[in-house]
Amino acid sequence: MVNRLLQVQTSNIYDYLMNKPDSYEVLDYIPETDYRQITDKEFLVNYLQKSRPLVLKEYAKSWPAYQNWQNTSYLVEIAGQEIISAERVPLNSNEYAYFKKAFKKSFMTYEDFVVSMTDQNRTFNYYFAQESIPKPMLQDVQQPHFVKDYLNMAEVAFWHGIGTVSLPHTDTDENFMCVFKGYKNFTIVSPWQSRFVYAGVSINGEKMPMNYSPLNFDKPDYQKYPMFKLAKIYNIHLKAGDCLFLPGDWWHQVTSSPTECVAVSTWYQQNQISALVFKESAELLD
Repeated sequence: MVNRLLQVQTSNIYDYLMNKPDSYEVLDYIPETDYRQITDKEFLVNYLQKSRPLVLKEYAKSWPAYQNWQNTSYLVEIAGQEIISAERVPLNSNEYAYFKKAFKKSFMTYEDFVVSMTDQNRTFNYYFAQESIPKPMLQDVQQPHFVKDYLNMAEVAFWHGIGTVSLPHTDTDENFMCVFKGYKNFTIVSPWQSRFVYAGVSINGEKMPMNYSPLNFDKPDYQKYPMFKLAKIYNIHLKAGDCLFLPGDWWHQVTSSPTECVAVSTWYQQNQISALVFKESAELLD
Protein backbone atom coordinates (compact mmCIF):
# COMPACT_ATOMS: atom_id res chain seq x y z
CA MET A 1 0.00 0.00 0.00
CA VAL A 2 2.69 2.50 1.03
CA ASN A 3 4.82 1.78 -2.02
CA ARG A 4 1.83 2.38 -4.32
CA LEU A 5 1.06 5.67 -2.62
CA LEU A 6 4.63 6.88 -2.85
CA GLN A 7 4.54 6.38 -6.62
CA VAL A 8 1.80 9.02 -6.86
CA GLN A 9 2.97 12.56 -7.63
CA THR A 10 2.84 14.81 -4.54
CA SER A 11 0.47 17.26 -6.26
CA ASN A 12 -2.02 14.43 -6.84
CA ILE A 13 -1.72 12.58 -3.53
CA TYR A 14 -4.78 14.17 -1.93
CA ASP A 15 -7.00 13.50 -4.94
CA TYR A 16 -5.73 9.92 -4.97
CA LEU A 17 -6.61 9.42 -1.32
CA MET A 18 -9.99 11.14 -1.61
CA ASN A 19 -10.95 8.58 -4.24
CA LYS A 20 -9.81 5.73 -1.99
CA PRO A 21 -11.47 6.37 1.39
CA ASP A 22 -10.27 3.01 2.72
CA SER A 23 -6.68 4.31 2.46
CA TYR A 24 -6.93 6.71 5.39
CA GLU A 25 -8.64 7.15 8.73
CA VAL A 26 -11.41 9.61 9.61
CA LEU A 27 -11.22 10.29 13.33
CA ASP A 28 -14.36 10.81 15.40
CA TYR A 29 -12.41 13.18 17.65
CA ILE A 30 -8.86 14.28 18.46
CA PRO A 31 -7.62 12.13 21.35
CA GLU A 32 -6.20 13.55 24.56
CA THR A 33 -3.92 11.80 27.02
CA ASP A 34 -1.87 12.42 30.12
CA TYR A 35 1.71 12.53 28.86
CA ARG A 36 2.77 10.26 31.73
CA GLN A 37 0.46 7.52 30.47
CA ILE A 38 1.93 7.06 26.98
CA THR A 39 5.25 5.49 25.97
CA ASP A 40 7.48 6.59 23.11
CA LYS A 41 6.64 3.40 21.24
CA GLU A 42 2.89 3.94 21.67
CA PHE A 43 3.24 7.49 20.38
CA LEU A 44 5.20 6.33 17.34
CA VAL A 45 2.84 3.49 16.43
CA ASN A 46 -0.51 5.11 17.23
CA TYR A 47 0.09 8.76 16.31
CA LEU A 48 3.23 9.54 14.31
CA GLN A 49 2.85 6.59 11.96
CA LYS A 50 -0.85 7.27 11.45
CA SER A 51 -0.46 11.04 11.05
CA ARG A 52 -2.93 11.40 13.92
CA PRO A 53 -2.96 14.53 16.12
CA LEU A 54 -2.73 14.15 19.88
CA VAL A 55 -3.24 16.52 22.81
CA LEU A 56 -0.75 15.88 25.62
CA LYS A 57 -2.39 17.27 28.73
CA GLU A 58 -0.12 19.22 31.09
CA TYR A 59 3.05 18.11 29.30
CA ALA A 60 4.45 21.66 29.24
CA LYS A 61 4.02 21.96 32.99
CA SER A 62 7.08 19.75 33.36
CA TRP A 63 9.25 22.36 31.59
CA PRO A 64 10.96 25.24 33.45
CA ALA A 65 9.26 27.63 30.99
CA TYR A 66 5.85 26.94 32.49
CA GLN A 67 6.86 28.42 35.85
CA ASN A 68 9.25 31.09 34.59
CA TRP A 69 7.27 32.56 31.70
CA GLN A 70 4.10 33.50 33.56
CA ASN A 71 5.74 36.85 34.24
CA THR A 72 6.65 38.68 31.03
CA SER A 73 9.18 40.77 32.91
CA TYR A 74 11.27 37.59 33.33
CA LEU A 75 11.39 37.13 29.55
CA VAL A 76 12.35 40.77 29.07
CA GLU A 77 15.04 40.44 31.72
CA ILE A 78 16.76 37.46 30.07
CA ALA A 79 16.12 38.27 26.37
CA GLY A 80 15.08 41.92 26.20
CA GLN A 81 18.05 43.04 24.09
CA GLU A 82 17.78 40.21 21.55
CA ILE A 83 16.95 41.47 18.05
CA ILE A 84 13.80 39.86 16.71
CA SER A 85 11.56 40.11 13.65
CA ALA A 86 7.98 40.97 14.65
CA GLU A 87 4.93 40.79 12.41
CA ARG A 88 2.80 43.92 12.15
CA VAL A 89 -0.76 44.46 10.94
CA PRO A 90 -3.20 47.41 11.15
CA LEU A 91 -4.90 47.96 14.48
CA ASN A 92 -8.30 46.94 13.10
CA SER A 93 -6.98 43.49 12.17
CA ASN A 94 -5.43 40.64 14.07
CA GLU A 95 -5.09 38.26 11.10
CA TYR A 96 -1.48 37.51 10.20
CA ALA A 97 -0.52 36.19 6.75
CA TYR A 98 2.70 37.08 4.96
CA PHE A 99 1.06 37.49 1.54
CA LYS A 100 -1.49 40.10 2.62
CA LYS A 101 -0.82 43.66 1.47
CA ALA A 102 -1.08 45.15 4.95
CA PHE A 103 1.34 42.62 6.46
CA LYS A 104 4.75 43.99 7.45
CA LYS A 105 7.74 42.84 9.45
CA SER A 106 9.75 45.03 11.77
CA PHE A 107 13.14 44.43 13.37
CA MET A 108 13.35 45.49 17.01
CA THR A 109 14.57 44.32 20.37
CA TYR A 110 12.37 41.85 22.19
CA GLU A 111 11.84 44.46 24.92
CA ASP A 112 10.61 46.99 22.35
CA PHE A 113 8.29 44.36 20.93
CA VAL A 114 6.70 43.71 24.33
CA VAL A 115 6.25 47.45 24.87
CA SER A 116 4.72 47.91 21.40
CA MET A 117 2.45 44.86 21.68
CA THR A 118 0.99 45.93 25.05
CA ASP A 119 0.81 49.69 24.42
CA GLN A 120 -2.80 50.78 24.90
CA ASN A 121 -2.23 53.63 22.40
CA ARG A 122 -0.53 51.55 19.74
CA THR A 123 -1.36 52.16 16.07
CA PHE A 124 -0.51 48.58 14.96
CA ASN A 125 -0.89 45.07 16.33
CA TYR A 126 2.31 43.06 16.75
CA TYR A 127 3.06 39.37 16.82
CA PHE A 128 6.33 37.54 17.43
CA ALA A 129 5.54 34.42 15.41
CA GLN A 130 7.25 31.43 13.84
CA GLU A 131 10.73 32.85 14.39
CA SER A 132 13.56 31.07 16.16
CA ILE A 133 13.29 31.35 19.92
CA PRO A 134 15.72 33.90 21.44
CA LYS A 135 18.74 31.97 22.67
CA PRO A 136 18.49 33.01 26.34
CA MET A 137 15.04 31.38 26.48
CA LEU A 138 16.31 27.99 25.35
CA GLN A 139 17.43 27.24 28.91
CA ASP A 140 13.75 26.93 29.87
CA VAL A 141 12.50 24.61 27.12
CA GLN A 142 12.92 20.91 26.49
CA GLN A 143 12.81 18.77 23.37
CA PRO A 144 9.69 16.57 23.33
CA HIS A 145 11.07 13.14 24.09
CA PHE A 146 8.49 11.20 22.07
CA VAL A 147 10.12 11.71 18.67
CA LYS A 148 13.71 12.75 19.31
CA ASP A 149 14.98 9.28 18.33
CA TYR A 150 12.89 9.09 15.15
CA LEU A 151 12.85 12.56 13.55
CA ASN A 152 15.35 15.33 12.84
CA MET A 153 14.55 18.56 14.64
CA ALA A 154 14.23 21.50 12.23
CA GLU A 155 13.62 24.50 14.50
CA VAL A 156 12.35 25.70 17.86
CA ALA A 157 10.00 28.62 17.17
CA PHE A 158 8.58 31.20 19.59
CA TRP A 159 5.07 32.67 19.58
CA HIS A 160 4.04 35.73 21.62
CA GLY A 161 0.95 37.79 20.89
CA ILE A 162 -2.47 39.01 22.01
CA GLY A 163 -5.68 37.80 20.36
CA THR A 164 -3.90 36.70 17.20
CA VAL A 165 -5.58 34.79 14.36
CA SER A 166 -3.75 32.74 11.75
CA LEU A 167 -5.48 32.00 8.46
CA PRO A 168 -6.12 28.30 7.70
CA HIS A 169 -2.96 26.77 6.27
CA THR A 170 -0.71 23.73 6.29
CA ASP A 171 2.93 23.20 7.27
CA THR A 172 5.02 20.33 5.98
CA ASP A 173 6.90 19.71 9.23
CA GLU A 174 5.68 17.74 12.22
CA ASN A 175 4.83 20.18 15.01
CA PHE A 176 4.78 20.01 18.80
CA MET A 177 3.01 23.17 19.97
CA CYS A 178 3.20 23.86 23.71
CA VAL A 179 1.36 26.74 25.39
CA PHE A 180 2.86 28.33 28.49
CA LYS A 181 0.65 31.37 29.02
CA GLY A 182 -2.89 32.13 27.85
CA TYR A 183 -4.45 29.64 25.45
CA LYS A 184 -4.71 28.68 21.77
CA ASN A 185 -7.72 27.32 19.92
CA PHE A 186 -7.01 25.11 16.91
CA THR A 187 -9.62 24.36 14.24
CA ILE A 188 -8.16 21.61 12.07
CA VAL A 189 -9.02 19.52 9.00
CA SER A 190 -7.27 16.37 7.80
CA PRO A 191 -4.96 16.66 4.77
CA TRP A 192 -6.95 13.87 3.15
CA GLN A 193 -9.87 16.32 2.90
CA SER A 194 -7.92 19.09 1.23
CA ARG A 195 -10.25 19.32 -1.76
CA PHE A 196 -12.97 20.66 0.58
CA VAL A 197 -11.01 23.70 1.83
CA TYR A 198 -10.55 25.53 -1.52
CA ALA A 199 -6.77 25.59 -1.21
CA GLY A 200 -5.10 28.48 -3.01
CA VAL A 201 -8.35 30.21 -4.04
CA SER A 202 -7.87 34.00 -4.15
CA ILE A 203 -9.80 36.21 -1.75
CA ASN A 204 -10.54 39.92 -2.14
CA GLY A 205 -8.19 40.11 -5.09
CA GLU A 206 -5.21 38.81 -3.11
CA LYS A 207 -3.57 35.71 -4.54
CA MET A 208 -3.30 32.96 -1.95
CA PRO A 209 -0.57 30.28 -1.76
CA MET A 210 -1.64 26.67 -2.27
CA ASN A 211 -1.05 25.85 1.40
CA TYR A 212 -3.61 28.49 2.49
CA SER A 213 -7.41 28.37 2.49
CA PRO A 214 -9.61 31.45 2.01
CA LEU A 215 -12.19 30.15 4.49
CA ASN A 216 -12.77 31.09 8.07
CA PHE A 217 -12.86 27.60 9.58
CA ASP A 218 -14.69 28.89 12.68
CA LYS A 219 -17.37 30.83 10.75
CA PRO A 220 -17.48 29.30 7.26
CA ASP A 221 -19.49 30.89 4.47
CA TYR A 222 -21.19 27.79 3.11
CA GLN A 223 -22.89 29.71 0.32
CA LYS A 224 -19.53 30.79 -1.04
CA TYR A 225 -17.70 27.56 -0.17
CA PRO A 226 -20.36 24.79 -0.19
CA MET A 227 -17.90 21.87 -0.39
CA PHE A 228 -16.60 22.73 3.07
CA LYS A 229 -19.81 21.20 4.47
CA LEU A 230 -18.28 17.81 3.59
CA ALA A 231 -15.14 18.39 5.67
CA LYS A 232 -14.73 16.81 9.10
CA ILE A 233 -13.76 19.68 11.42
CA TYR A 234 -12.01 19.22 14.77
CA ASN A 235 -11.76 21.82 17.54
CA ILE A 236 -8.94 21.76 20.06
CA HIS A 237 -8.52 23.99 23.11
CA LEU A 238 -4.95 24.18 24.38
CA LYS A 239 -4.71 25.82 27.77
CA ALA A 240 -1.47 26.82 29.45
CA GLY A 241 0.53 23.67 30.17
CA ASP A 242 -0.91 21.63 27.29
CA CYS A 243 0.87 20.50 24.12
CA LEU A 244 -0.47 19.45 20.73
CA PHE A 245 1.22 17.09 18.31
CA LEU A 246 0.06 18.30 14.89
CA PRO A 247 1.34 16.12 12.03
CA GLY A 248 2.60 17.70 8.86
CA ASP A 249 0.07 18.74 6.20
CA TRP A 250 -2.91 19.06 8.54
CA TRP A 251 -4.97 22.20 7.88
CA HIS A 252 -5.19 24.48 10.91
CA GLN A 253 -6.58 27.86 11.89
CA VAL A 254 -5.29 29.14 15.23
CA THR A 255 -6.76 31.79 17.52
CA SER A 256 -4.93 32.98 20.62
CA SER A 257 -6.37 34.23 23.90
CA PRO A 258 -7.33 37.94 24.13
CA THR A 259 -4.72 38.27 26.85
CA GLU A 260 -1.03 37.52 26.31
CA CYS A 261 -0.32 34.11 24.84
CA VAL A 262 3.17 32.58 24.89
CA ALA A 263 3.93 29.31 23.14
CA VAL A 264 6.74 27.30 21.59
CA SER A 265 6.68 25.04 18.52
CA THR A 266 9.27 22.33 18.09
CA TRP A 267 9.36 21.48 14.39
CA TYR A 268 10.62 18.19 12.99
CA GLN A 269 11.46 17.42 9.40
CA GLN A 270 8.86 15.34 7.66
CA ASN A 271 9.74 12.61 5.18
CA GLN A 272 6.94 13.08 2.63
CA ILE A 273 3.72 12.14 4.47
CA SER A 274 4.46 10.65 7.88
CA ALA A 275 1.42 8.40 7.82
CA LEU A 276 2.75 6.65 4.73
CA VAL A 277 6.48 6.63 5.23
CA PHE A 278 6.72 5.52 8.85
CA LYS A 279 4.39 2.55 8.46
CA GLU A 280 7.09 0.71 6.53
CA SER A 281 9.46 0.89 9.51
CA ALA A 282 6.87 -0.17 12.12
CA GLU A 283 8.03 -3.80 11.97
CA LEU A 284 11.35 -2.69 13.46
CA LEU A 285 9.55 -2.05 16.76
CA ASP A 286 7.92 -5.49 16.97
